Amino acid sequence: MTTKQQQMAAYKAKQKSALIRVVGIDGLEIYVKPWQAKDYRDVVALAETFKSKHQDGLNNERMLALELFDADGKPYFDYQDREDLQFLADLSQSDRQLLDDAAKDALYGDYFTKKALQSESVKNS
Repeated sequence: MTTKQQQMAAYKAKQKSALIRVVGIDGLEIYVKPWQAKDYRDVVALAETFKSKHQDGLNNERMLALELFDADGKPYFDYQDREDLQFLADLSQSDRQLLDDAAKDALYGDYFTKKALQSESVKNS
């Protein structure tokens, strides 16, 4: 039987190493990851500074850039690089929605997906 400390250490190791590939965007190898609460609070705090520092209409792209990674777990897009942000802004609606959904699902599990499916089945009944 494992101890509480061993279980907690295993959980933390799994969370840090878990990268989930976003499938469906041709040519881009982009990953999302589950967040630890403290780390995500830091991301949100950084994102809050965008509102006061930037009025260029790319703050949603900055936030998304913080949530997307390469295969090594490093940021795929640089939230400070205008060209990277414009690339995100210029994605097709379906590709952008795919990245947004993947980032939400990584943060909340598949909560949003299940809610959307439940909502659809209620509408269709």
